[in-house]
This record gives sequence, C-alpha cells and structure tokens, in this order.
Amino acid sequence: MRNFTAALAMASIFGVGLLAPAEPSTIRLELSAGSAVAMPLVSHGYNVRWSTGSYPESNGKTLSGNGRFAVFASMANNIVRGKQMRRTWELYLHDNRTGRNRRVTTSPAGAPGNGHSDSATISTNGRFISYASRATNLVGQRSRAGLMYVFDRQTGKSSYAVRNLDGNPVAAYGGFAMQLSDNGRYGVFLSASDNIARGYTPSEQYQGGTKVFVADRATGSVEMISRTGAGTSPNGQSNSVSISGDGGTVAFVSSATDLPGADGDELPDVYVWTRAGGLRRAPLPRLEPWGGTLLSRDGRFLAITASDPRSAAPTKPRVYRLDLVTHDLKRLNSRKDLVATGMTADGSAVMFSQINTYASVRGGLYLPGSGAARQVPLPARRRSGLTSRQTEPSAISANGRVVLVHDSGHKGSTYFSDVYRWRR
Repeated sequence: MRNFTAALAMASIFGVGLLAPAEPSTIRLELSAGSAVAMPLVSHGYNVRWSTGSYPESNGKTLSGNGRFAVFASMANNIVRGKQMRRTWELYLHDNRTGRNRRVTTSPAGAPGNGHSDSATISTNGRFISYASRATNLVGQRSRAGLMYVFDRQTGKSSYAVRNLDGNPVAAYGGFAMQLSDNGRYGVFLSASDNIARGYTPSEQYQGGTKVFVADRATGSVEMISRTGAGTSPNGQSNSVSISGDGGTVAFVSSATDLPGADGDELPDVYVWTRAGGLRRAPLPRLEPWGGTLLSRDGRFLAITASDPRSAAPTKPRVYRLDLVTHDLKRLNSRKDLVATGMTADGSAVMFSQINTYASVRGGLYLPGSGAARQVPLPARRRSGLTSRQTEPSAISANGRVVLVHDSGHKGSTYFSDVYRWRR
C-alpha cells in the first residue's frame, strides 16, 4: 500500500525552468561501441520535459501511432512565434514530418494558456490530445482551474473532456487527465465525485474514494466501472488507469477489498474491465503494484510494474507482462527499480525507465527475440564529467518504430534536458 500511495503523490502539473540555448537540429549519438546514429532533436533546454515521461503513473502515450506527432511541455519562449506566458508550462505538438511545433494550450482567440498544463496524452490517430490544466482561458468562458480538456488537432480548439450530471466540467483528479482510445472516442479517468454517472449507489461507509469512470465522448455517456457486485462504490482507492486502443478494455489498480474477485489481503490488486464481460481481478500472483498499467490495442496484454513481497528484494519493483487470455505471466527485466512506461499496440515491445529519477542509469526497451528477451540500450549524447545522468525512453509509437528518448542530467550547477526521436 505504501508504494500505491507514493505513486499518486508523484503526479504534479507544476514545474520550474530556465530558457534554452540554441542547438543543432540533428546530432550523432552512440548506440554501442563503434556505432552511432543520427537523431533529430525534437526539443532542447533546461526548460523542456515530456509531460508524462518521468512519472511511474505515465502510460507513455505522447506519440501518435505512426510516430509522426509528439506532444511535450515547455516553459520556453522560442518554441512557437507570438506571445508567451512567463514561467508557465505550456503544451506543444511537434510534427516529426514537417519539423514544426504548434501550441496546444491556447484560448479560442489564440492567446497562450494562463496556467500550468500537463499530463498530456495523444490518441493513436494523432487527432486528439487529452490534458489537465490550471489555465482558466482555454474555452470560450472563464473556467475554474484544474480541469480536464481534449484538444482537437483538426479544429485547433480545446473543449472540456467530460461533464458531470449537472453539466459542469469535471476536475482532473490528482492532476491526471483522461486516457483516450485510439480514435479518441472513449476515455477513462479518475474522480472522487459521486455526481458524474448514474447506475451505482455511493458507499455510506467509505466516502471520497477515487473511482474509475469510462466516458463515451461520442454520446456523452459516462459509466462508473469500479463498482462492487452489489452495485455500490468501492471501499478503497483506485488508481493507475489505462484503456485499450479499441476502447473495450480498461485496467486499473485498487486497494478496495469489496470489488469482484478481491482476495482480501492488504495489497492492492489489478482489475480488468471489459465492455462485454464487466469487472474482474487480473490473474496475478501475490504481487504489489507500484506504477501504472499498460494495455495492448486489443486488451489482451497487460504490462504492470510490481514487486514481489515473497522475494529476496520485496521492495524492488520489476516489469511484468500478463497475457489475459492464456494467463501467462512473464517478468521482462532482471534489473530492479524499473517501471513500465510504454507498450506497442500488439503488446510485443515494452519500454521501461528507472524509478529513481536521480540515478545515473539508462532505461531501455524489452523486445521479443529468438527464444529469449532482448534489452535494447538507448542512445545517448557523449558528455563528460557529469554528476548524474538519466537517459530514458519517454514514449514509443504504436507500431514500435519510433521512440522518444529523454536525455537529462547535470554537471555541478548546470542542468540539461534534451529530447530526441529515435527511429529503430
């Protein structure tokens, strides 16, 4: 339970940063001894971050399915032309085909957002971007801070992601935005409110707990899916949601002991909901979830970061992949302290990062090889005399061909943060 609560606390939509110096558009990075690759520089500077890339709760969906579009957050005043808000995290869309950036967090009149924005994910088709924001000028009328939005790339405008039963926009619980299906029609999100959906009875014994909701953005309907067999809200917190590409499967972690199939122990469990079959506990052994859940496009494969309380290192998380059809469970990495942050549409490749973001280590990719798993090392720019360094995959495209690499660290009081696009 300690790690489940800690993972939620890591989410934030605030940040600080400095302006970035100019950099070349392409550099050479080492892949292995005697080998190098030219990688386009997507964004550079002390003020640039991938909006979901460094959090264990991330599902790594900052790339469109074919890798063309990428979404990132920055405080820089040189990402696009025009007025910039001072020291405010704005979201931008990078077109890897044209090399151009476009600001996502703008008012209908084109002004930049007047508050921090973060927690962005992009639909696989590249049309919709879901995000959370403290800005109050992103739609026609002035709104309150801390809401969930969806940006439509075709119209160039943002709208509220979902509304409650009174017609008011729903807040981004814990700073997390809605996770979208491939075409952006279905979205899953968290909320402690009991005024979002009908079809269940709020628990009188346990009030204010987070619940999991699925919204159909085409019809406007919303369903609370983390309900008990008796049709009430659960007696514990739910978190770490993900949705399959087809929108028919949702996975999440919950500490509740009254959900269908709950084993009643003190550890949180992973649950899987399908539109056809309802809610059930995932057939996992006695593992303690640490970070987010990841689902393949068809909902067959589930990736989860968890530790084994029965092992020699009960507090060290590893990455697992579960086949929800055959119930085959595979541990993907032997190294500890790694968290799953992305998966390809077919579930064959899983990327992971170091859970301790201050360590001088690299993340990597798990790929199925000829009878054995292969870990692919990430490229990194040659730098000397660094105090610490972190080279991580921030996102992987649905087809697995494009990976965003976030390379950051510091040398004394000097910090750097670069993002590169790596075509495997």
